[in-house]
Amino acid sequence: MSTAWVYEVLDAEGECLYVGCSSNVAARMSQHASTGSPWVPLKAKVIEHGPWERAEALAIEATMIFEQQPRFNSAHRNGSTYRERGRVEPPSVPLSALRRAARLTAEQVCANFKMMTGQTLSTGALSHIEGGTRAATSSVLRGLELAYGLREGSISTTYETRTRKAA
Repeated sequence: MSTAWVYEVLDAEGECLYVGCSSNVAARMSQHASTGSPWVPLKAKVIEHGPWERAEALAIEATMIFEQQPRFNSAHRNGSTYRERGRVEPPSVPLSALRRAARLTAEQVCANFKMMTGQTLSTGALSHIEGGTRAATSSVLRGLELAYGLREGSISTTYETRTRKAA
């Protein structure tokens, strides 16, 4: 298994210019500089996230690009400029990977959830949702978006609340 890091390149104002994935971020930065990547002169800071297994890192990278829309990334955007790829569904990333990328514990996510929604989400329920043994309603997913500081619609589901029969 190979490991990889996801990195964000920020300008002096903190705007995300580029998101990438590499097993050696320092070497990748050197490659960007030597090939004349257009964001290199604007770079003020590089933030590294990881390490993860490469497949997980690639999924996180794709999600970050889709969410942040960095000025110098074109892959993984809706309406990608790569003609051979066309439009694709946004990447699917497990909620547990999102929590790890945010460097939050289950307890912290549940506390954020309560603070943002006024409702309680137990760590057990979160664990079951992350593990796929319990589905989450759209309102719970909206609460998780708030808990993670994501924009509305970032987390989606096809789950529908079951209707209960009247007694």
